[in-house]
Amino acid sequence: MPQRPQSNGLAVAGFVVGLVSVFMPLVIGFVMAGVGLGLSIGGLVRAGRIAAGSGLAVAGLVLSIVGLLLII
Repeated sequence: MPQRPQSNGLAVAGFVVGLVSVFMPLVIGFVMAGVGLGLSIGGLVRAGRIAAGSGLAVAGLVLSIVGLLLII
């Protein structure tokens, strides 16, 4: 029986939180961008082990950085 492909939940979470952080105001956006950075970095590390989700992790990383830059 073939195995179901593994997914990278950290990468997905980092992408979603990074995307939301772009649209949130000051303090909430700053905190969410930090959380998005952490989740995206964790997703990149996990993507190296399971070979899945590196694109979403990179997108979450970029969106989190953009969210931080918009707040600063």
